[in-house]
Amino acid sequence: MLLEHRYDLQGAVRRATIGQLGCYPKKEYMFSTMPESSEQWYNRQAVEQLALHIPFERDTATKSEQIEMLRGLVIRHGRTMDPHMFGFEARTELVRLGLWSRIGPEKEQ
Repeated sequence: MLLEHRYDLQGAVRRATIGQLGCYPKKEYMFSTMPESSEQWYNRQAVEQLALHIPFERDTATKSEQIEMLRGLVIRHGRTMDPHMFGFEARTELVRLGLWSRIGPEKEQ
């Protein structure tokens, strides 16, 4: 579920969709998300598209190459990405590959 409110039209559509489902996002996520730059958007899209494609790749050499590309993107740009912007399937694949902990700001221990 996307919770970013960058544009009024998209925000209105998301609020209507969330309301129709009968569930509402946590208040702290409603307006706290900073708009992402176009570069951040492209990086997040690349990570998400690769994560969605990898499970369906049949060629093992291509699959391993795509996993390495995904790892490189996550290591290089993952800390600047908002974890709430990822869909369920991409998140599941990133968890399976052990990369989900590198998405979003580093948590203090």
